[in-house]
Amino acid sequence: IGRSEVLLSSDVLLAIASSQYFHYAKCKVLCLEILSGICLINDGHEKVLRALSEASVILGERTRFQTILNDLHRNYRSERETERVRTAAMSLINALLSTGSAENSLEVRMHLRVEMLTLGLQGVLDSMRDSSSSTLSDHIDFFEMSRQDDEQNFLRDESRSSTPIDLDSASEIAEYIANRLASTLALPHFLSMLQHLIHIPVDEKSIHIWRLFDMILQHLSLQTTLNAVVAADLTQSVVQIDMDEVLSRLRTQHDYDKLKEAHDDLEEELRRERNNSLELQTRLSDPDGQSLYSRMARRFILLECFRLSGESFSPSDPSHSPRSLSLPPICPPIGAPPPPPPPTLDQLRTFGDGHATSRRGAQCTLKKNVPKPSGPMKSLNWTAIADDKIAGTIWEKIDEEKLYQQLDLAELSENFSMAKGVVEEAESVSETLRRRSKASSASAISVIEPRRAQNCTIMLSKLRLSNKQIKKALLSMDQYDELPRDMLEQMLKFVPTKEEIARLRETVQKYGGSSSILAIADRFLYEVSNISRYEQRLRCLFILTTFKERLDDVSTNIQAISNASTSVAGSKRFKSLLRLILAVGNYLNYGKRNGNASGLLC
Repeated sequence: IGRSEVLLSSDVLLAIASSQYFHYAKCKVLCLEILSGICLINDGHEKVLRALSEASVILGERTRFQTILNDLHRNYRSERETERVRTAAMSLINALLSTGSAENSLEVRMHLRVEMLTLGLQGVLDSMRDSSSSTLSDHIDFFEMSRQDDEQNFLRDESRSSTPIDLDSASEIAEYIANRLASTLALPHFLSMLQHLIHIPVDEKSIHIWRLFDMILQHLSLQTTLNAVVAADLTQSVVQIDMDEVLSRLRTQHDYDKLKEAHDDLEEELRRERNNSLELQTRLSDPDGQSLYSRMARRFILLECFRLSGESFSPSDPSHSPRSLSLPPICPPIGAPPPPPPPTLDQLRTFGDGHATSRRGAQCTLKKNVPKPSGPMKSLNWTAIADDKIAGTIWEKIDEEKLYQQLDLAELSENFSMAKGVVEEAESVSETLRRRSKASSASAISVIEPRRAQNCTIMLSKLRLSNKQIKKALLSMDQYDELPRDMLEQMLKFVPTKEEIARLRETVQKYGGSSSILAIADRFLYEVSNISRYEQRLRCLFILTTFKERLDDVSTNIQAISNASTSVAGSKRFKSLLRLILAVGNYLNYGKRNGNASGLLC
């Protein structure tokens, strides 16, 4: 009744056909399924075709059925949504080819089918076959079987032969047409057409001419079939094509493809140049106003001063110890550039950072001027960077000691002082859960660590599949999508270890060889331990379910990270924030192992 009511209003049917514009998977599936169902009732096939033709103008299609073919190409957010849309699209295609006037007319079926094949339907079906579900495969098989039967019947009727020709063989087709046109007035025109085709070049630049021949013949063939069968009173001209316009468009298609490729290359080069420009601007906006050359020059000057002082500064020199070693006075800047060849990077770091503080063997650390708190403070947990590794990092130019004059140290001491006499009176959640788990599984045997067993039980309750169903899904590589992606991620956390497998098998053998005596989590781990390559199967399934999403995101993420890293590295505000964190942390960690830090790992 509902489908019949839809036919009463052409506007409703047109609105449904136009809803193909939306890319929302559920809307797309409903639209295609409604159109497929309407084809099955009286006059439904004709009205659906008319609605698709009218909607073609609204959707901006070059030809009818273009949006349906695009839906077969498109990938949606998940494989399940993609499969549903493709199944609904194939259902509509088969309904159009097997109902209404197409049910009893071979010419109508071939007309509609060729119209779809012209848009590249066969190539799409070939690409989908290997990855399609059983339902979608049935639709594809039905389409190809019907096509093969119709083509064989058509050629058998036309050739009056019991052996149809091979439509993929150019020689057989040419021979068939020549035999068909023998002793007819059309034969001279056919020979003339072939003679002219001989003179057409076959290089890449002339491909547009062959495409034009293909388009004209398709147009003539389809309209001739339509005239003879469906619309005998058609009065419009068979072909209405502006030859100059079509040739001009096809001739420039090859040039357009080349220009588009060059445009893409230029865009990529422009993106790289913008990144390089941003990086150079960041280097030029150095807050200390020190270029790489100026830092190198100062270190060369310091090296020259050491050399002129006549003192040995080799780390292996036994005559110099940390106590007796003293730095010579720094020479005033000289105008001449440093003499070549330059020293190595390690030597620059050694001489530029100061002789006494850079000797690893001496273990001498520069004492920072950090105010002493009034009492014990809560520690700020960080991983301090050793002084000899500060060079070359963002911490090299950060001096937080001047910041202590601006900080309210009294407020810091009040808010972060260590509280005394605090006693934990409440029982921890983990102990409560462990006690409840023991009480509930008193009759079952568990050899797995209690917390791990409890988390595994929670995971199984969310999965809502029996051990047998889980095993079947894993052995079939989740053919029916029973294991969601989040559950696969959780299951990877509960892969049984070798020790757990040994304990579980020993327990099962001890109690008669049945796993029913085990607790829920133990029984699950025991069952999956008997699956060949259990962990590898899980990881493969997880990669399959997440690969496309990660692949789609990685390009955008890499670009965003690259731009953000470049911006952060040159941000003055970020360096000010790090200076504040370092100052507060050294104040809170005064006198502790993590105190007196020159930098920290972020």
